Amino acid sequence: MKRHPYLIKSVAHAAELISAFESHGEILSEHELLRRTGLSRGVVHRVLYTLEKARIVEKPGAREYRLLIQLPRRIKWKIGYGAPGIESTFVREVTQSSQVAVERSGEFELLVLEHRNKPSVMLHVGAT
Repeated sequence: MKRHPYLIKSVAHAAELISAFESHGEILSEHELLRRTGLSRGVVHRVLYTLEKARIVEKPGAREYRLLIQLPRRIKWKIGYGAPGIESTFVREVTQSSQVAVERSGEFELLVLEHRNKPSVMLHVGAT
């Protein structure tokens, strides 16, 4: 695959490392940054050193980094389903497992349409 002539690899690597942080102030180990980005140890170390000098990250501990800039909010996908107006183990487990999956991913909002009390009430169940 041919490399684009305008692509600056070190800037792309820095953007990838910054994007690995999920929120402002999050502290990640160098190992976790390696895992999340898939970049080599040498690239991660050099780029983090540069980002630290530029005051984009700081080192609160040995091999730990905290993002100092505020990232734009990531767009979340909305998923949902219609829950029948009956209480059952199946409905309860589907709802609970969906809520757990949404909370773990951080990329989705869960919308549940319940038919129990009012046929057209939309309940927001997931994290925003």
